[in-house]
Amino acid sequence: MVTSRKRVAKRTTASRTAQLEEKLDDLVSILRATQQQQHQHQHQHHQHQQQLPQEQQQQQQHQQQHQQQHQQQHQHQHQHQHQHQHQHPLPHQPHQPPLPHHVNHLQQPHQPPDRLPEPTPSEAEVYLIKFRQWLEFFPFVYLAPDVTAEALHREHPFLWLCIMCVTSMSMPQQAAMRDRLRQDIAQRMIVNHDRTLEVAQGLIVLTAWATMSAGPGSKPFLTMYTHLCSCIIYELNLTKFPNEEQFATVCFKAWGGRNVPPAKERTMEERRLVLGFWYITSLCRDYGRPDPNKAPTYIHKKSLLLQLQKIRDTLPPAAASKAVIQMQLFSTETQIQSVGLFGGARIPDAPRIDAMYAALVAARAWYEVLFTIPLAEFIGMPFSLYVQLSQIHALLYRVTTLDDPAWDKEIVRSTADLGNHLDRTIDLFTKAEAFYPLRGGPEDVSIFGKCTKVLRNVRSNWEPAIVQQPMGGLPTPSSQVVPGAAPQPPLLVDHSMMPDQDLSADFGDINWMTQVFGPWEL
Repeated sequence: MVTSRKRVAKRTTASRTAQLEEKLDDLVSILRATQQQQHQHQHQHHQHQQQLPQEQQQQQQHQQQHQQQHQQQHQHQHQHQHQHQHQHPLPHQPHQPPLPHHVNHLQQPHQPPDRLPEPTPSEAEVYLIKFRQWLEFFPFVYLAPDVTAEALHREHPFLWLCIMCVTSMSMPQQAAMRDRLRQDIAQRMIVNHDRTLEVAQGLIVLTAWATMSAGPGSKPFLTMYTHLCSCIIYELNLTKFPNEEQFATVCFKAWGGRNVPPAKERTMEERRLVLGFWYITSLCRDYGRPDPNKAPTYIHKKSLLLQLQKIRDTLPPAAASKAVIQMQLFSTETQIQSVGLFGGARIPDAPRIDAMYAALVAARAWYEVLFTIPLAEFIGMPFSLYVQLSQIHALLYRVTTLDDPAWDKEIVRSTADLGNHLDRTIDLFTKAEAFYPLRGGPEDVSIFGKCTKVLRNVRSNWEPAIVQQPMGGLPTPSSQVVPGAAPQPPLLVDHSMMPDQDLSADFGDINWMTQVFGPWEL
């Protein structure tokens, strides 16, 4: 019994030891597994911590690149705006509106040259040289010989833009500059109250060479621009004598006012401007639109013909030889002598017939000067030539179709043949269009092409009244074929072009001029 108990005790002890060893093995296994899990967790955490800065760094780099791109775009836009403002300076203003889309040509590098909103620097130099030549026909402003287009753009941007508008060879470009000038004029004069000689000079450029900036499709501008120019001259007191500017100060001096400052002398620049403006408004008055600027009292004389002859006698030889001066003198004489045409029964027959014949001779002399002008000079003639042309045409039509027993129509034929002069005028404008080819699209027609087309229509409308007179056979418009010119389409008779029989002495109702240059009403 004792032995069996001891064996049982030993067996029990051995089994317990084995159990303890198994438990220890289990604990060791658990501890090892726990350590491995902790090690793996720490390793993953360490890797995550290493990857996190890399991701943050990549995000920061991406943000920095995005910011740099945004800054570069902003700098590019700023440089573009700065460069554009340098090329198109606007008047000083607290807040400038955004520039029109057609001005922003730098954003369209592939735009055709004819569609650019303004001439290139090289073209601007050529156009300025051309304008200097044109100034010989209407010298209302002085440009120093050493002034370049770049310097003029920098010092007088508005005057530069007006010059470029009338001298540009691209009709789409002219249209873009005309719209831009309207915005600039409104900004300067209405918003900024800009009253400077430069603005007045620019307005005179646009009106003096209105032939280059007008057309049936353009907005009226002649009346508006002349009134704006008159406003500038009035507010600058350029039409007053220097001592008249201080009249109010002199009146209040007895009441303790300040001392009267010395009178200012008018500069030659101001004198040229006022004289040129008076001449322009006098021409515009022929259309019954703006009233002319009142001329000084010393201009009015009892005998206009004596005054005109005095001017001819006192002209320097260099000025008397200029075609534009001669045409102005003959046109003035024609208007003075036209009193015989419009005087009617109020004037005796003898002086009335003499005046009509003198007007006819002056009109013929005007045409002779016109047809001797070289094409290169004819292109740059100011708007006054077209006004005179319309008046001379109206005068010849009246004397040709006049039904007066005292008037010999054979004299008209031998002195100034209206049909012949119309044909030569049409031929002149046809050659001018070929000599001065303005660039543009199929829908664009130059001023010379418009004059050619309308004058052909005028001749077609006037011919029935002309051929009733003993003037000989006149060729029809279809027979007037100019070598190298495209065939003209059939013309419709427009009776609105017939001169009014009750036409006043100022020849103001010239329908064909309105069809060429568009309406002048505001």
